[in-house]
Amino acid sequence: FEWFVGCVCEPHCISPHRWAMAPGHAKRGVNEAEGARPIANKRAKKNMEEEVEVAVQLSSHQLSAKPTTIHDQPKTDARHASLRLGEVNKNWMQLQAKLKKTRLNSRMRSSELQNKRLAQATNTSESTSTTVLCPVNNDCSLTRELAIDCEMVGVGHEGNRSALARVSLVNSWGNVVFDKHVRPLEPVTNLRTKISGVRARDLKNAENFWVVQKEIAQIISGRILVGHAIHCDLKVMYLSHPRRFIRDTSRYRPLCSKTGGPRSLRDLSAEFLRVKIQEGEHNSVEDACATMFIYQRFKKEWEQSLYRRSKGNALQAMVPHESTALN
Repeated sequence: FEWFVGCVCEPHCISPHRWAMAPGHAKRGVNEAEGARPIANKRAKKNMEEEVEVAVQLSSHQLSAKPTTIHDQPKTDARHASLRLGEVNKNWMQLQAKLKKTRLNSRMRSSELQNKRLAQATNTSESTSTTVLCPVNNDCSLTRELAIDCEMVGVGHEGNRSALARVSLVNSWGNVVFDKHVRPLEPVTNLRTKISGVRARDLKNAENFWVVQKEIAQIISGRILVGHAIHCDLKVMYLSHPRRFIRDTSRYRPLCSKTGGPRSLRDLSAEFLRVKIQEGEHNSVEDACATMFIYQRFKKEWEQSLYRRSKGNALQAMVPHESTALN
């Protein structure tokens, strides 16, 4: 059996001495070996033909199958490949158009967001500019300079005359040292709430006028009094103050208009302090702080000009007049 399998499977490796080794079958083995060669060749040829048929079937199956991509298509399907490529290009153009639209929309949204942020920033900057002036520190002591401001109401016929309704004093740091509502001496006929900010409930439990006048007179005695149109405030309080101790921001020349007239405290605060005040109802504490900070900004030049003026007046007083010299 072994020599027969060897003949069939490996006919090219058969040698004469192997056939001679078979006992009692030497002549028979040689004859069978000579006939086995064509049989083996036929079987090998048949096996090869079967393998070729299998390969052809596989290739035909692959060609009949629809390719998933353009690169998987055979060369014979070039027309379908070109059509497929055209479809892909069309879809790609549509996708590019959509991407452009989305990019434009995103840019527009980003620009709108930036504009909104800029508007918010400007609004916040404007809101910070309209806030009440803040004190420099927490020192509420009586300093050498004090700023005063009063709010008035109308008394008399149709409220034409002004009466004191509130008085406020702040020190040189902007801290409040005195702030009280005052009950007028005459019946109030016009509260002037839109300007004064005073209401009926504020005057219900207000201080007596003469008590407040005495307190104010004691506080400002011997101190520099700063104010805007300060003569009006002193008039409604029936008080006077030495001229050398008065600093009026409405009469200081560098703060006057080009024509030499007084400017409003609102304009001065907007220009020199970058603060908007008196937008609606007035606040005596806020106005007093504004006058004090404006004075502090021009204090050095202001005091030097007053010193030069007083020194010139003293020299003029020392020079004798011509009439006395002739005598």
